[in-house]
Amino acid sequence: MNIYQSPTTQSKFQVYCSCIHCKLEVSVQNIERHHYSKHTHKTKPSCIVCGMTCSPHSKRFCSRSCSATYTNKLKDHSKIKYGPEKGSVIPHNKKPPHTKLSQCVVCSKLHPRSGKTCSDNCYRTLSSLTMKQAISNGYDPKKNRGRGKKSYLEISFEKWLNTHFPSIEYIPEYPIKRQDMLKTYFGDFYFPSKNLIIELDGTQHNNTTEYDQGRDTYITETYGIQVFRISHKEYINQSKIDVVINMLS
Repeated sequence: MNIYQSPTTQSKFQVYCSCIHCKLEVSVQNIERHHYSKHTHKTKPSCIVCGMTCSPHSKRFCSRSCSATYTNKLKDHSKIKYGPEKGSVIPHNKKPPHTKLSQCVVCSKLHPRSGKTCSDNCYRTLSSLTMKQAISNGYDPKKNRGRGKKSYLEISFEKWLNTHFPSIEYIPEYPIKRQDMLKTYFGDFYFPSKNLIIELDGTQHNNTTEYDQGRDTYITETYGIQVFRISHKEYINQSKIDVVINMLS
């Protein structure tokens, strides 16, 4: 069935014709939409602006253009309800992209990055200011702050010493200052009567063999202190327990 008459008007972009039912002038591109919305599906809600069938996402408008036209005509914009209607759900792929903005604590610039600063320069500035504030409050950056927590090997060896050598004197985490004042070494267990340091190496020392050998050589040649190392595997297997007993006896 022919639902429109022959074209009556022609513009630069669209060709217009008249509907055979209501004689309304409609573009050829929208004549089928007009026919099915106005003269076929009467049960569906119509747009309050143009009368077309409302879109599936709205019960009042057929398009964003009509929604914007209706909104611009309102005098009191405070009554406009933004967002989805009550009970509707916006799919994740339809949500508008957005970025959370934060304000830089150094230069007060808004930035989308996570953290307190907007750039690497501001981050270095903040780190410098934080360190200066900590030093003014009594923090000593040259002091090794990780020496208070003992490892599993140190706790186990200390219990063994208290059981088998209860009278022997030892100093845990014994500091040894380099003569050039550039670094301080810490021995796990220093025995003053034996002039001996026993080092219990965890698995992290598997990659620092050359550094440990150079450190032991420096301590022995400079201060005359013997350094005896026990690896993690040797400690678990107790392969050097007889040597330790002979050295401490």
